[in-house]
Amino acid sequence: AHGPAPAPAGRRSTGPPVPPISPVSPDRLTDRECQVLDLLARGLSNGEIAQALTLSEHTVKTHVQNLLHKLRLRNRVHAAIYAFESGLRPPAARPLA
Repeated sequence: AHGPAPAPAGRRSTGPPVPPISPVSPDRLTDRECQVLDLLARGLSNGEIAQALTLSEHTVKTHVQNLLHKLRLRNRVHAAIYAFESGLRPPAARPLA
């Protein structure tokens, strides 16, 4: 017995539902925090976010820390996951093969 077979490609395994990374509603974030979160979820650095939003890097760091605290998240990776899970950042459309 080697355990259950992996789920076929393109299908999720049917296990217990995974809870959301944060139970906090995105409504708790300011418009600017949502903008920062969107860019963070795209993989931009603080410097790149600052340039895109015409802010100082220090201000971006403050926004990132504020949104992590409000959403009770540990790091940027969790924030990016939250952006997709909450619908703030829709997944990119995949090109048809």
